[in-house]
Amino acid sequence: MYKQLEQLITLTGNDLNLVSRRFGQRADLTSEQLEMLRILYNYETLSQYDLTMKINKEQSIVSRRSLIHI
Repeated sequence: MYKQLEQLITLTGNDLNLVSRRFGQRADLTSEQLEMLRILYNYETLSQYDLTMKINKEQSIVSRRSLIHI
C-alpha cells in the first residue's frame, strides 16, 4: 500500500514541480490527483506553490515509511 501511495504522490509532485519551473503555469492534474490532494489536505484551498511544498513533504514521509516496511 505504501508503494502505491508513494508512486501516486511522486507522480503528482513531479507534475507540480515541472509546472512550477515553467514560470508558474497551471498544472493539468488528473481527477485522481485532485481527489488525492483534497483528501490529504481536507479540502483546503491552496495555491499551487503551497500544494507543491506540501506534496513534497508528503512524498518524503511516505518514502521513509516505505523503507521501514521493507
